[in-house]
Amino acid sequence: MRKLDSCHCEALAEAIQKATVVKLDCFALRARNDVRGFTLAEVLITLGIIGVVAALTMPVLIQNYRKHNVETRLKKVYSVMNQAANMVISERGDYENWVKDCGGSGTPICTVDEALEWFNDTIGRNLNKVKTAISDDGLGFYVYFADGSILYMPRYIYDITFYLDSKALANPKEGIDTFIFRFNPILLPSAVPDNVKYHIGKGFEPYTYR
Repeated sequence: MRKLDSCHCEALAEAIQKATVVKLDCFALRARNDVRGFTLAEVLITLGIIGVVAALTMPVLIQNYRKHNVETRLKKVYSVMNQAANMVISERGDYENWVKDCGGSGTPICTVDEALEWFNDTIGRNLNKVKTAISDDGLGFYVYFADGSILYMPRYIYDITFYLDSKALANPKEGIDTFIFRFNPILLPSAVPDNVKYHIGKGFEPYTYR
């Protein structure tokens, strides 16, 4: 076998090196050619799918949020009203000692000023409220809370309406943003026993009739 001198060896090595570089450049070029961006049609189709999914899920998310918000507000007002009543009990004894008989819905015997004075002297004094205000018709008064919710108490006191916010007060939807409670813990002389039997001995409770 013929031996290669040093010059031939160097030339051969250089040729092999150039061939390797050319081969690697080809691989790199092919790899670059294989990488491409999304076409406009693909982008539009993807956005369309996202839009459809959002349209299907957003109403459910909004409904769940509203339901959670209503439940939270109802639990809160139920809790704070009964806590306020229990604080009066701890100061003055059982309900018989301080619940006022202002008549019934058909025959109220208290003025709105008398009902509001009783409220401020009992339950109202233990509430963290923003303000109270007599209604325009003079038949009851409103209790405003910091979270925007509102209570309406008529001058006969025991039927209490809860409004989720000022929008509910302006356009009430019972069972959605407006709810009725009753505060009738003792059998008052003006009450019909069958009408209040579910509330006797209890505090601020959801309205139950027969």
